[in-house]
Amino acid sequence: MENISHSVVGLSVGELVHRILPAERDQERQEFRRKILLFISIVCASFPDLDILLINTLPEPLGYLLHHRGHTHTLVYLIPQALIVLSLFALLSKKFRKLFLSGGVTGLGVTLCVLFNFMLHITLDSLNSYGIHPFFPFNNEWLYGDLVFIVEPFFWIAFGAPLIATFLKKKFKWILGLFIVLSPIALSVKNFLPTSSVLFLLCMGSLLYLVQRKTKVAGLCGSFVMLGVFLFFLNLNKNNAKEFYLSNIKPDNIEHITIALNPTPTQLNCWQFSSVGKSKDQIITTRGIFSLGEINDCPKAFLEMSPVKSSFERHKIYSIDETNISKIRSMFRENCFFNAWTRFARVPILKETKAWDGRFQRGEQEENFSTIRFDQMDEACPESVPPWVPPLHNFLI
Repeated sequence: MENISHSVVGLSVGELVHRILPAERDQERQEFRRKILLFISIVCASFPDLDILLINTLPEPLGYLLHHRGHTHTLVYLIPQALIVLSLFALLSKKFRKLFLSGGVTGLGVTLCVLFNFMLHITLDSLNSYGIHPFFPFNNEWLYGDLVFIVEPFFWIAFGAPLIATFLKKKFKWILGLFIVLSPIALSVKNFLPTSSVLFLLCMGSLLYLVQRKTKVAGLCGSFVMLGVFLFFLNLNKNNAKEFYLSNIKPDNIEHITIALNPTPTQLNCWQFSSVGKSKDQIITTRGIFSLGEINDCPKAFLEMSPVKSSFERHKIYSIDETNISKIRSMFRENCFFNAWTRFARVPILKETKAWDGRFQRGEQEENFSTIRFDQMDEACPESVPPWVPPLHNFLI
């Protein structure tokens, strides 16, 4: 997920924990507790994404591909990250150090906010098709949710709206309020979000805001309830989407290997896909979009994101690429850069001296952040490559 979503979820956790805990013995301590819980929540909500500091330890693009959502997004590495955050706060604030080390309600609140926000960061990032590997070092395989688009305004509205009711300063209320109202409208104007989704988001946000104004925590809790309902129905439709692909799009002569799914924002029926299949001595990668309802109900920006190779009643094919299986297996065995790259690539497309992941291709443009060029690599193999299991490991060996 992008950091706006992480931030509003983090602030919701901080505010919710503060309101549930017993009040401090005086108003000054109460106000300080709220500030520190909100501050430490928003820091922890995005802290794992500091893994970008590691991208220069490997040649491009391997550094970003293998370190982003790498070790910092594993359960075992949450502990040292939590200790780093707590140590920084203790070093920078004598008042925080005194209250936290003395235990009590503030110490409990800080512990809960740190724990929940680190766990939620990993959980939210597991929802889309990019993937994480949370169980390292016991299991180094990628985990893909294929449930949520990488930029999902549902989070902004569901968690941002009740937060407005908790803000004390009108300036912050107006800033967040305008963002919540204008962002889905702007996405709709750009044809990324249908009008029906905009109306749903604004109605949901209004309801959560009004509930939070009248209650202590009901609106904040409602954010998580709405998210659970949203993910429940997305998961139901994801299973239907896989069945639709296998029944209506995959040719009978192609053996199915894997498919990466991406729903369009705040919709249940429209799904982008990138699939990998096998036909004789070729690996077949296919990109497209389909709808479980009417294809024209999908956002126009996504329908026109790539030139259409072929169009059908309920789906469109953007591209079909073929790669010789012997070639890709040979590269996997003999080229250390390609071998390292396959530890990320879920939908590999190999052409002459370069390769890229079909999940991130837009239009006919082959160059994207996942593209690796073998003719520009140094002779020395990269060192300290993370031990992630290639998504297509069983196929490549």
